[in-house]
Amino acid sequence: MAGGRRDETGVGEFGRWLAGVGAAVGAAAVAGTLLAACAPPAGGPAGPSEAVYVVDPGAGGIVRADPQTGQAIGRPMPGGRAPWQAVAGPRDGLLVLSAPVGVQELTQVIRAGPGWAARPVPVAPGMRGAVLGGDGDRYAALAYRPASADAGR
Repeated sequence: MAGGRRDETGVGEFGRWLAGVGAAVGAAAVAGTLLAACAPPAGGPAGPSEAVYVVDPGAGGIVRADPQTGQAIGRPMPGGRAPWQAVAGPRDGLLVLSAPVGVQELTQVIRAGPGWAARPVPVAPGMRGAVLGGDGDRYAALAYRPASADAGR
């Protein structure tokens, strides 16, 4: 059948996918806005980061590592519940996506004085199957399947 399977609501797979894309565009706008808020001040770009970020479930967060030696720099940063994917942003800020077990969460990690602070980013309730990508600077995109797409399964 052209258009894929249809559920009892008459919405085919393409319709559910399209709904997910719409949700992803909205989430990308939120994520982009959050990262833009962390942009460097006018007058010049921030310098390159002197660390790489590694999602470390064993440490329960994000580890900053020296790119030359691989050695950890400082204590692990918070990464929200079950950190899984991280995207770097301006001024060493990060967006962190939780593991795809149950309902996923998005967390923003920012500098807070000498340390780090994590705060949840509002997304559609019950998002699932999410993936996170970004340009390492000002923009990030979050694609996911909203909970309403699972209702007919």
